[in-house]
Amino acid sequence: PLSPSAMTGPSPGALCLMKLLLAQLDNENESVRTVAAEGFAKLLFAGRFVALEPLCRLLIVYFSPASEGCPKLRQCLSVFFPAFAFAATSHQELPSRPLLPTLRLICAAPSKPALYAIRPAPL
Repeated sequence: PLSPSAMTGPSPGALCLMKLLLAQLDNENESVRTVAAEGFAKLLFAGRFVALEPLCRLLIVYFSPASEGCPKLRQCLSVFFPAFAFAATSHQELPSRPLLPTLRLICAAPSKPALYAIRPAPL
């Protein structure tokens, strides 16, 4: 269950940590991205803070083709989402709000990054 302080919004310290971890989800280093995603998963699951943005970002990371080569990241998130949803009724309600818009965004995204579509000019 969520604490009353979690329902009112993240504290300034939690917001700072959230911004730091969000930035690391885009890091080029696979290990850094994995640690950031695992950190978010643990904090959300423990109810330390509840925010829609990291949940949406974790969904995007999970379904991103870029994460296909990161088995530890994929395993962490594939365990996190069902465990988070079944841990508490309030957790089931939280993902329902961003789920459809986030999934629409994922479905509308190209299957490959835009740079793959650019053909190199002949030399």
